[in-house]
Amino acid sequence: MRHTFSAQFLKILPAATSFGEAWENLCLSLLRADSGDNTIMRLGPPDRGIDIYRQTSRTAYQCKSNENGVFGTIDPNYCISSLERAVEARVDIAWQHYAIEARPCAN
Repeated sequence: MRHTFSAQFLKILPAATSFGEAWENLCLSLLRADSGDNTIMRLGPPDRGIDIYRQTSRTAYQCKSNENGVFGTIDPNYCISSLERAVEARVDIAWQHYAIEARPCAN
């Protein structure tokens, strides 16, 4: 089953103040539900190219979204830039795996 979480369907609830924050919260909830690991955490500013971190598997997640819900509209340069920042942050956050959670994305 495929779901498109655009601003039409994803509600921005406190403590989120933007679509991006609401998207990160949704990704966090889905990752926790899928893995059963409640120690997965959202990282706050500064932006280090990592939005969510799972210590048990040393997996870093970057959440990318488009508020309009249009496939193929996430600029790949944003993903590349995030990965570059995550590589720099690897000194402080010892991640072993990196995943970009992007919706909607190009097919």
